[in-house]
Amino acid sequence: MYDVTVRNGYGERHEIVPGVSKAQLKPKFRSEHESVSNIDFIGWADVSVSFSSRDDYAFKMNCGDITKSFQFGDIGFSFLNNQFQEEIENTKFPDDFQ
Repeated sequence: MYDVTVRNGYGERHEIVPGVSKAQLKPKFRSEHESVSNIDFIGWADVSVSFSSRDDYAFKMNCGDITKSFQFGDIGFSFLNNQFQEEIENTKFPDDFQ
């Protein structure tokens, strides 16, 4: 997991996200209104997938005392979706699971 510090005209904010590298993350946050002032690797994370339905799921990451969830549309969801696609596709559901 990485701690990305993003700066705009109002100050700085921090985003905790998964990624391959600092170089891979930087363009995801850079825009005409924001710049990336720092990216720190904060450690490896345990990842789990939770399903609301067969087609609706989210990822939960635990890294030390940091817990974060990623849903469709969140920065980091696509990365996790690609990393765990085989596990998601091979998940066995009970017959009564919607």
